Amino acid sequence: MSNDQTSQVSYPIILHPERIGYSVEIPDINCGTWTQGDIKAEALAMARDLIITMLTGELQYPSPTPLEQLKFSPAAGDIPKLVSVMLDRH
Repeated sequence: MSNDQTSQVSYPIILHPERIGYSVEIPDINCGTWTQGDIKAEALAMARDLIITMLTGELQYPSPTPLEQLKFSPAAGDIPKLVSVMLDRH
């Protein structure tokens, strides 16, 4: 019998529009982690992949900031989103 468990976790991200594509800020992972994508769907997929990479195998996950408490600039076109991923705990 395996002791592995799968957990769904959700973290807020901020999509920052760039000249081409989006940079993606993940404030709660490793004191602020960044990735990017050429289109919104790719940027979201990259954010999910990075969260999985950073947290797989961890026994404790960082506490997610509530979406309404994120600091972002609507005037600059920033887009807050919540992304969910499934993680294996060992």
